[in-house]
Amino acid sequence: MGTKIVQHNIFGEMEEIRTKKTRKEIFEDYDGFVDKFKPKLTTDDCYTPQYVYDVIRDWVDENVIPLEGKRVVRPFYPGGDYRNFDYSGDCFVLDNPPFSILAEIRDFYAERNIGYFLFAPALTLFSRLGKNEDNVTFIVAAAMMSMKTARKSAQASSRTGCQANCASPYAETSSGESRRQPTGWRA
Repeated sequence: MGTKIVQHNIFGEMEEIRTKKTRKEIFEDYDGFVDKFKPKLTTDDCYTPQYVYDVIRDWVDENVIPLEGKRVVRPFYPGGDYRNFDYSGDCFVLDNPPFSILAEIRDFYAERNIGYFLFAPALTLFSRLGKNEDNVTFIVAAAMMSMKTARKSAQASSRTGCQANCASPYAETSSGESRRQPTGWRA
């Protein structure tokens, strides 16, 4: 076995913090070697259950843009590359993207004239605006949503929202009334 490394904790007691492996143990640790090459999951790897996705898709179809005749795609999945996804035909992106690169994703779709409706947490919905924000509509849901991330330890409830480049420039309130965004409005 390797060398144990110990230190004093804040109570003055000795505790083991890690074990240093011997050269032989490191050489023979094939699983440890292979694990270094596995993709690491982050809080960006958020999955939308199919039944939730279906409700959102139906709402978008009825309230935002008719989806009949469109090829609805979900290019965001662990290990996927949205930049090299097949967007041919009359496709429309309806998905839960990595939140840390939302502005980059919106710019990518705007430059290629690809319609989208992307999920986003309400707290960061208006942050990280990209260079093509003139035709983006921000939709904030009035309900709390519980999300589980790919990291099993992370689960959170928060308000959620969406960003779309296909919605009307009107903001709809929970009472159903519509209000036009002020001219020149920016988040």
